[in-house]
Amino acid sequence: MKLFSIVRKRGADYKSSEEVLLGGVLEIADDIIG
Repeated sequence: MKLFSIVRKRGADYKSSEEVLLGGVLEIADDIIG
């Protein structure tokens, strides 16, 4: 799934799991809106 690939990619940049999940959600929302 795209979400998991985003979370793994973001995991290298973010330290907390909350930020990883938030980053993934924001990217998905941006894809939907855009």
